Amino acid sequence: PPRSTLFPYTTLFRSAYPILFLKDLDLVKAVCVSDFGTHMNRRVVTHLDDLPTMNIFSKVLFFQQNQAWKDLRSKMSPTFTTGKIRRMYHIFDTSAKKFLRELSENLVKGNDVNLEPICGKFTVDVIASAAFGLETSVFENPRSLFRTMAQKIQYLTIFNIQIILKFTLVVLLPSLAKRFNIMYADAHLAKSYFENLITSTIQYRKERAGGKGRREDFLQLMIDIQDAEEQAATKSSELKLSDELIISQCMQFFIAGLDTVQSALQFAPYALALNPDCQEKLFQELTSACDKHSGEINYQVVTETEYLDNVMNGEVAVTLTLIQWQLTVLNWMR
Repeated sequence: PPRSTLFPYTTLFRSAYPILFLKDLDLVKAVCVSDFGTHMNRRVVTHLDDLPTMNIFSKVLFFQQNQAWKDLRSKMSPTFTTGKIRRMYHIFDTSAKKFLRELSENLVKGNDVNLEPICGKFTVDVIASAAFGLETSVFENPRSLFRTMAQKIQYLTIFNIQIILKFTLVVLLPSLAKRFNIMYADAHLAKSYFENLITSTIQYRKERAGGKGRREDFLQLMIDIQDAEEQAATKSSELKLSDELIISQCMQFFIAGLDTVQSALQFAPYALALNPDCQEKLFQELTSACDKHSGEINYQVVTETEYLDNVMNGEVAVTLTLIQWQLTVLNWMR
């Protein structure tokens, strides 16, 4: 029999830290679903909160633990309901039309099209608009300041010996990293630009609360939750959504989606080009769905096209980089 059936798990060591690596799908399901109440905590980088230039990242949902994670997750989950995503569809549609316009302009010239910069512009534009409520103008000005700062974050995922050394120190030797003030990204990138940008946007919206021009985006949904908390009497022990927490979640939204969305958009056309039968099947499905909705791709078309969902899910599963998900067991060693 295959070795995976004989050994449903194995052990690894990261420096001095033992890791239980699960290979059996039933065990993975138990950890991630049925027994998730005792496996909710991920391994965290302990010194981030002590660095004045990097503590913004210690507040993201990904790094929260125990009750703080539960409280923050309960506040974040309602922002991703079907109804609220549907209300944000016009944001995605606006960025998509910019993407198609630039792609069409390149195709008309008859030249080969490099999808990387075009997909990068779309990703920055749609995430900035949906998460921060900002118009970046990256399609009109590829050298915009926002795109420049976004690329600095994206470069953290590119093979670079300096970044690898910093990452190794932070993960394997957090005490040494703290002593030498080792950081993932430039301090001005994390604190000065993005934090100040989001802070000013939050203040602007609060000053114009109830006025015209309200945006239905991720940032506004969190501001609404914060306003509701201030008006209601909440438990003193419950985590409250502060401006700092809102800023951190926006940064998490941006960082988590930047490289993943761009990679998916780049590889999907390539995969379809290698499989013309799949490309034709997808084209026929989209054409049929658009005919039912006045010839436009709207929210209903996206939700009704099952094969489109299969194509994207399959492409993401094949091409995106595997991320190790490390969990800690509550009260395991006590």
